[in-house]
This record gives sequence, structure tokens and C-alpha cells, in this order.
Amino acid sequence: MKYLSLFFILCLIHSSCVSQECYISDREKAVNQQMGYSAKMLSKKYNMRPCATSVAMPGGNIKYLELEFNIRGPLQQNIIREILISSVHDFLNNINNDKELCSYLKNGCMHISDVGITLFLHDTKGRSLYEPEIGIASVSNGKVEYIRSDPNEISIKGMKTTEESYEEALSILKKKCPAVQKRCNDSGI
Repeated sequence: MKYLSLFFILCLIHSSCVSQECYISDREKAVNQQMGYSAKMLSKKYNMRPCATSVAMPGGNIKYLELEFNIRGPLQQNIIREILISSVHDFLNNINNDKELCSYLKNGCMHISDVGITLFLHDTKGRSLYEPEIGIASVSNGKVEYIRSDPNEISIKGMKTTEESYEEALSILKKKCPAVQKRCNDSGI
């Protein structure tokens, strides 16, 4: 009898979930399509694996889009900087060239402060990287962060963050890498 009651409850829950229709707006569909496309394109181009997305759409207005990736490391800070800046530019370019998505944006386009990329670096066996290596890196809200974690301190106290502004990171790359300079000039950044 106990199992019959449990079965009945599970069937009731299932039927109520199935009977409710899930509505996804055209705006959400456009965001989902672009996020999927960009994640796939960036993962191939920079040899990364997509692992998460972040979307801020308060009241239906698209305010912020972020892609998160796992990537094999360790990598030097200058390599990480180049991947972050190049991939966030590619992501922003994809968004701003998507006419359907842009039709839902307040100003018709997004800016560098409206998008982000986060990298979670792992060793060849898939384990997290610890100090002195960079374990997490991101570009978001006008700044680039590099985070090193102490393996003996599993808390925020054990994290050491190095920051530079987006403009500083871009300037460093433009000086050191002519290809980045050309891509930035071509995309109007």
C-alpha cells in the first residue's frame, strides 16, 4: 500500500508537470540560440569546453550575457589575457551581428560591459589548478580578473585576485600582438 501511494503521488506530480505548457518568448529563443551558437564557435576556435551560461533579463530586457568554459592549463597570464579578450570580442561581434537578437535590445546592440567570458582552468587530468597557477580568469563589467587559489585554504580567504581594467588588458594585447590590433580595428573596438 505504501508503494502504491508513492506511485500515485509520483503520477500526480508527473501529470501536473506535463499538462502545464512551458512558454518561451521569442526574445528568450533568440538569446538561447545566440548563446548556443557562440559557445560552440568559441569552443572550437579556442579549444575550450562550454560549461555554463549566465543571462540577466530583468523584466524581459536583455542586460547581460556571459559564457563560461573549461580550458586545459596551466596557461601563462598573457595567453589567458589574449584568449579572454579575443573571445569576448568574438562573442560581442556575434551578438551585434545577430539581427533578430539585436531587435530585442534597447539600443540595438550590446557593449563590452554587457557581456562576459569566464575560464575555469584545469590540468591534463581535469583537476583544478592552484597557486602559483591561475585557476579562474574572467572578463566582465569592464575588468579582467585572474584568480589563484591556495589548495590548503578552501574559502574566499584562500583566493588571490589580480585585476586589470579591460582597457589595460586590451592595450597590453595591442602592443604585443599585431593580430589582436587588426581584429580590434576591423570590429571597431
